[in-house]
Amino acid sequence: MEEQLLPLGELFAADDSEPEDSEREDSETKDYEPELGGHDFEFVDKLSPGQRCSICLTAMCNPVQTVCGHRFCKSCLLGTFRQGVGKVCPQDRISIPENGGYFPDVAWERDILSLRVKCKKSARGCDWDGMLRHYEDHSKLCEYEDVFCDDCDVELQRWSLNTHRTSDCLNRIVRCENCEMEFAFRLKRSHEDECLRWPLDCPQECGVHRIPREEVESHVRDECTMTLVSCPYEGAGCNFYDKRSNLSAHIDESCEEHLSKTWSKLLRTTERVNELQQVEVHVKMDIESVKKSLKEAKGDVEQLKLSEKEREIENLKLKEDVLQLQRKLEELRYHVVSPRKDFLQFAGRGEVSHNAEEVLMRTTTSLGRNTNLEADQCSRSIKSTSMRKVSSRR
Repeated sequence: MEEQLLPLGELFAADDSEPEDSEREDSETKDYEPELGGHDFEFVDKLSPGQRCSICLTAMCNPVQTVCGHRFCKSCLLGTFRQGVGKVCPQDRISIPENGGYFPDVAWERDILSLRVKCKKSARGCDWDGMLRHYEDHSKLCEYEDVFCDDCDVELQRWSLNTHRTSDCLNRIVRCENCEMEFAFRLKRSHEDECLRWPLDCPQECGVHRIPREEVESHVRDECTMTLVSCPYEGAGCNFYDKRSNLSAHIDESCEEHLSKTWSKLLRTTERVNELQQVEVHVKMDIESVKKSLKEAKGDVEQLKLSEKEREIENLKLKEDVLQLQRKLEELRYHVVSPRKDFLQFAGRGEVSHNAEEVLMRTTTSLGRNTNLEADQCSRSIKSTSMRKVSSRR
């Protein structure tokens, strides 16, 4: 028995200084093991008084036996230690030694787990009974256990989960039978307000039902008997404007009137066509005239281009003539000025006779006149050349 004893110091240390360990043990407790106290079940097999915990008065869970021979639920015994009454046996108040105070009673636990119990949900209708050790497996499948819907977090019994998911869950996915779109059931109302294929009645109350929303407009425009329409012979002058339901009767009653209006419209159209044909002939003639004028204008442009080149050549020749005339003018000036200078030099020395002086003066005067005439001709030639350049630029 001493080999099964737990060191009391380690147990108390784990209980007092490291509460995390006890919490970890509690988190690893099986579904049929309560966090505190014993097994609260309705037993089919008889539960002996020794199998009940004297603290919680239920079947022991994880039973431990003290050195004084009393058995308790492990959680119940540790609970008395936490309440500050000292580390003593709750049954006879005997102190529990520091180095060993209690040990797990595995055989006792095995006997308790072998007892048959009823399902905790028997009041809801579950008729399962079996050994306590098998209750965990049963609880995972019990149709009366409380479970949560994964889609909406509603708590309900397992047996109704499938029905809830397919019929009651607000977040279940449904498919619109009109447009085949999938959405959450809670969005059904908003989808009905937006679905393009949702069936609607004619807004003009013509008697047609279940028209897809996207086709209502075309129905009112093209098919609805309550829509106001014009007569097909409106272009011929018919003034009918009434419900589409009255259109057929109007056409039947107004055949002669429509025929007369159509014939009149045809005659007016024919006259207009003839007028347009005449206009077309004149337009074609104008087009030909414009084409001819364009052709002549192109010829004039080409002639102007040739004339421009000829004027450029003539301008070059005139420039050469002007340069030649300028050179001749300079030569004439030289012939007039140079002899007169020589004569004046001789006259100053008294070497020239009076007759010679008269002859020289007459010769100089004559040369001067000729020079002036040639100078005037050169000036006129230059002016004429300038005028030609200006006219050619224009």
